[in-house]
Order: sequence, then C-alpha cells, then structure tokens
Amino acid sequence: MGMVFCRGCGKEIHETAQVCPSCGAPQNAKNMTSENVPEGVKGWSWGAFLLSGFWAIGNKTWIGLLAFVPYLGFIMTVVLGFKGREWAWKNKQWDSVEHFNRVQTKWSFWGAIIIGGVFVIGLLAGVAIPVYQQYQQRAEEVAATKQLEADQAKEQEAKHQTELANTNAMTNFVGKYVKENAEVDIKLQEGKVDFSINSAVEMNACSLEGKALPMSPQSAGYSAAFATGDKSNTCVARFDFTDGGLTVTTKDCDGYCGMNAAGSMDGPYQKK
Repeated sequence: MGMVFCRGCGKEIHETAQVCPSCGAPQNAKNMTSENVPEGVKGWSWGAFLLSGFWAIGNKTWIGLLAFVPYLGFIMTVVLGFKGREWAWKNKQWDSVEHFNRVQTKWSFWGAIIIGGVFVIGLLAGVAIPVYQQYQQRAEEVAATKQLEADQAKEQEAKHQTELANTNAMTNFVGKYVKENAEVDIKLQEGKVDFSINSAVEMNACSLEGKALPMSPQSAGYSAAFATGDKSNTCVARFDFTDGGLTVTTKDCDGYCGMNAAGSMDGPYQKK
C-alpha cells in the first residue's frame, strides 16, 4: 500500500484512509461537500471556461459535456468558469492542492493559447481572404483584358491578311478597260484600289473616281468584285472582273453624269 496526500489539508496519509487523521477531511470524493473543499481550490477557472467540454472530459466533470449542446452550451461554459474547479476537485483524485492547481493552470494556459490562436487565425483570415479575393479578381480582369486584346489582334491580323489577299488577287486586273465611248482605269496605290471611270454620250459625259474596297463574298462566276469606298453618298460602282474584262454596274450615280449620259458607265469592258 502507498501513501497519498490529504484532499483537505495536503498532508501525507495512507491511501486507504477514508478520513484524514489531521484535519478530518473525507478522502472519498463522494463524501466531499463545499464546506470541506480546501483553500486554494475555489475560484474562477479559465481552463473550464475556455475549453469547456474538453476540460470536462479531462477532469471527469461530465455535466460539463452540456457545453457541446447548442444554445445551452454558452450558459454551461459560464457555469464551468464559476464552479469548474470545485467540481474537478470532487470528481477526480488529486495528490494535493498543489497538484490540483498545477493541472488547472496548465488547462488555463493551453485554453488561452488555443483560443488566442483561433482569434489570431480568424483575424488574419478576415484580412487575408478579402485581399486574396481582390487579387484574384484583378488577375481575372487582367487575363480577360489580355485575352480581349489578343482576340482583337487576331481579328485585325485576319482582316489585314484578307485585304492583302484581295489586293494581291487584283494584281492581274490592274490596267485600263475600254468599251465604246468609255474607259475604266484600275490602279493599286498603297495597298488600295484606285479607280476612275470616264464615259461620254454625244456632248455629255460621266466622270467617277475614288477608292474601291473588296466585297465579300465574291459574286459567283467572277474573280473579284468591288464597290466605291466613299460612304458619304449613295453612289455605288460595282466591278465584276473576269479573265480579260470586267462589267461595271452603277447605282445612284446620275449626279456624276451630264444630261443624257446617265447609265453610260455601265456595261462590259475589255482590257486594253
């Protein structure tokens, strides 16, 4: 048989003793009451308050498990703060008051560390998460802007290549085309197609010139087709090219012709 410390006065007594021979304090936890709880036990328990249900398990204070119950838990946490130390003294075997206080101090220490750590992590998360979300949003905006610029660049390049291909295709059609009393002159200038049409009917004449733009899609059966690039008026001259010739079709171009000459620019031409 060994020796233990009195739960009342802390003196060393035999482990089988039911009552301390020095102070008369009962050694069976079931016989303990608030009147014989020794000095230094009562008081506020930060460990029980901060760790509540976990503290209750470690100190065999099973009523403290109510701290895990929703709504009731907060009330039980406060009660544990006030009564936890007394309950722990009664419910678990301790070597001495000093031993009891050392254990409860450790519970308080780790409770403060854990709760403080959770608070700091929550504070950092509250700052870091919005910052990360803003960063992610800016990154997405930058990526979207770059993608838009890349798409626009591809579109411009495709447009440029199409215009270049159409212009190159016109190389075979550059020159002068004639029919009775009319002449069409097609030239390439800085990647654009310049045209001029001159026709005459008796003493009246038509004269139209400007820049032509490729039409898409090309007319079936023709190599290329063009319309005037001047968008400030409704006059349109269409050029449909074939091998060795072209056909001109005008619309709303009477203002470029003298009396009785309207329509004289239209018709098939042969390359000169």
